Amino acid sequence: MKLNEFTLGCHGIPERCFKINDKHMAFCARCLGASIGHILCAICYFVYFLPPFYFSIIGLALMLADWYLQNSLHKYHSNFMRLLTGIIGGFSMGIIIWEAIDIVIKF
Repeated sequence: MKLNEFTLGCHGIPERCFKINDKHMAFCARCLGASIGHILCAICYFVYFLPPFYFSIIGLALMLADWYLQNSLHKYHSNFMRLLTGIIGGFSMGIIIWEAIDIVIKF
């Protein structure tokens, strides 16, 4: 499959994308979830606090396990499951990003 400039790095396979008004979104459920997770993490960073760093390792491991089961072992997951693991993974990656920003700012 060839990615174009509008995919933002997502494969955009129609079966793995949510539909809005009978049109598939340009990005998959997992990428949508990751974006939501990034936004939730940024809100936590600015409004409240970030969870401990080890949460990010656990969350990324969950998303990696879901991806591995689907792609390597061909276990079908629903778009809702992809969305959920994407939110967890996006939030987890957000923790790493915001922790890195804190380190740079304090340095």
